[in-house]
Amino acid sequence: MACEQRKNKKRSIRDRLIVTGAMAVMLLTGCLEDPDAVVFGPGNLDVGADVAVDSGLEEVGEGDGGEADGGDTDVEPDADDPDSCVPGDEGCVLEHCDNGQHDGDESDVDCGGSCQGCEAGELCARVDDCLGGEVVEFLRCERADVDVCAPRGVGIYQVGELTCARDDGGQGRCVARFSENEVRREDDAACESDTEGVSCGQERVELGTCLLQAGQVCGTQGIRSVTTYQPQCSEGACQEVASTSQEECVVDSAPRPGEVCERAQWSAWGPCEPVSGHDSCAMEGTQVRTRTVARCTSGGACEPVSSEREQERRTCQRTPDPQSCTSAGTDDATYTCYQGQCCSPNCSDAQRSCRADVADGCGGVCPRLVCEGLRPACAMDGQCRPLCVTGTADRTCNINEDCGSMCACPLGAPPQCTQWGCACVGADP
Repeated sequence: MACEQRKNKKRSIRDRLIVTGAMAVMLLTGCLEDPDAVVFGPGNLDVGADVAVDSGLEEVGEGDGGEADGGDTDVEPDADDPDSCVPGDEGCVLEHCDNGQHDGDESDVDCGGSCQGCEAGELCARVDDCLGGEVVEFLRCERADVDVCAPRGVGIYQVGELTCARDDGGQGRCVARFSENEVRREDDAACESDTEGVSCGQERVELGTCLLQAGQVCGTQGIRSVTTYQPQCSEGACQEVASTSQEECVVDSAPRPGEVCERAQWSAWGPCEPVSGHDSCAMEGTQVRTRTVARCTSGGACEPVSSEREQERRTCQRTPDPQSCTSAGTDDATYTCYQGQCCSPNCSDAQRSCRADVADGCGGVCPRLVCEGLRPACAMDGQCRPLCVTGTADRTCNINEDCGSMCACPLGAPPQCTQWGCACVGADP
């Protein structure tokens, strides 16, 4: 397309040079009879009836201007002149195209004709006098489909091209002719906006726990924190900005008048005492500790109640005194501790022996019998009995064992049952 535009430009320049030469001949021969006529350059402004969309001007057609008599004559560059160039070639600027004057074949100052194309609003004689390529015009910004925090919106443009059209005064001017299609440019620099601090979401609020104010224990009037999270745009992104305040509230969990509002520190643990209902010889015991409590008054104060104490118990291990025992709630010095229980030793005369040690039933030994009185002696069964005399017939017996439970013999001689009764056989009379 660029190549085609360049060919058209060269053809336009060639046509202008031909027509310019023809006009010079006509001036010399007196063909232009009106000395006050306005010349727009090659082309007939009366030809072409297209109207530019935005200007309302009558468009000058591309073919307007015709050709001068003498045919199509190209102007060739001078091969011997190193400074010569073909008008329209890149880098080729004719001298009259840069002198700040409206001269030569220019349609306006230093533009049109063999010079560079004219911009919008400048004079022209034909379409080729105007700059080629697209003409883009900004219309508006849109943000409907753009994130609220995006620093740039979408630019809406209309695209067209320059054409040559007559104004109200009958002069040809370069004006833009736009199509009905609009062009969108995402993230357009022309649509920059300051979004810092702009709200970008729904506010949310978090409430803290309602607590009594410092120093208060009783009552219902409290205070709680209120944290507000406001989504705001920051550096192109939506971020939550938190702010904190406080408000009064009603404390549901606060103690009411008469309810416990404070408890003192626990006392030290007491001694390890026997469990109620158990012997004092039990190895397992109980310890107790106490503390005072305070209750809310009707005036909202928290005051201790001296007569009210809370108790806490725990199990402990005892080391009971085996010689000090309480059984069934009665102190008895004869009781002793045996296998975790109070035990009463059995050391009656019938239980004791004069011959051997006898267990007392509580882990101890009963003292031996001592035979005292009129001729007593220690019998074979360990009991103190009267002394048997040889030939004693007053003690009847059936077997020797009967004699052993009736009397005792001196020197430990075993009593025997004889025809006369119990006798200490073999003992000295």
